[in-house]
Amino acid sequence: MAERAAHTTTSVQTKPSIFELIAQESLAETVYPAFKRIVQFLVSRNPELWGWLGNWCDESYLVLNSFIQYYYMKNRSASFAETFYGLERVSVLKDELHKLNSRQKFWSLMWLTIFPYLMTKFEQLAEKYRYEEAYESETLFALPKSYKVGVIKCNSTLNFLFGTANLAQYLLYMTGRSHYHKILFRLIKVSLVYYDDEDQLSLRDLWSCAWRGRSKIPDFSSQLVLKTLSAGFEAGAFFLQCLNWYNLQSVERKQQILPLPKPPPQISRGLRPDLCPICQNRRRIPTALATSGEVFCFKCIKPVLDNDKKCPVTGLPSTVNDLIRIYHH
Repeated sequence: MAERAAHTTTSVQTKPSIFELIAQESLAETVYPAFKRIVQFLVSRNPELWGWLGNWCDESYLVLNSFIQYYYMKNRSASFAETFYGLERVSVLKDELHKLNSRQKFWSLMWLTIFPYLMTKFEQLAEKYRYEEAYESETLFALPKSYKVGVIKCNSTLNFLFGTANLAQYLLYMTGRSHYHKILFRLIKVSLVYYDDEDQLSLRDLWSCAWRGRSKIPDFSSQLVLKTLSAGFEAGAFFLQCLNWYNLQSVERKQQILPLPKPPPQISRGLRPDLCPICQNRRRIPTALATSGEVFCFKCIKPVLDNDKKCPVTGLPSTVNDLIRIYHH
């Protein structure tokens, strides 16, 4: 009975509020963009050394994320973000909360690593096809239009269903009708509770033992190293939260302080307004360049931006992301 009680808690245990759950999810969502910014900085500083990292950014993050999540899932039965907010995952069985079994830890790890990676890749593929369909772009290996449209619709449908299911779970969780706040947690019968760390030595205790030479604790060295790394990760997460808040405040402040820029001077080219400045013919698939306001044929302006990275008329730095399709009614 005592052994069973050591691994079981009752459902009376206070569960986290919906605000704590949303906060840990927002923390988890800031890690990937921060990693991408670091990669972009490294590539810009030394393309020859770090160019491969830019080409394999998603895969590199998958490896790093898998390592971090595996460590926290193995030692804390929680993800990195959940650990930062003092939460852990438990198994739900007949309204009683138990320790996670190996199957639940495996699927939790899959949902934290492989699933977001596949969703990101599918989203990127759908965005690519959406871009090609909007601008009637041709690729070297042309795929049937029905296939591209199917991928786009499938991505939109999955996002809608997934978002609706999670919203329903949030409502059930807030009204006390469910232990699960997300649909993936319901699928593997896992819930979040506050972490009980009474039996765990803190990082200060471990360093105190090391300083006094009392290292008779089992696996003392590994515990010390892992606890130190864990504290470093959590400090980095706090720094990311502060940096994200500062960036948002900085953008809002700049938008309020900076005056409206003057419109660019009119450039007279002696062309009719319905002609493309590049081919000087009537525009086909008219596309505006947001940086300069000029309107071109899509097939004329895209290769220019790919090669020169600037507007051919004004010389302003531009990319294909600045193109806006114009639809005539």
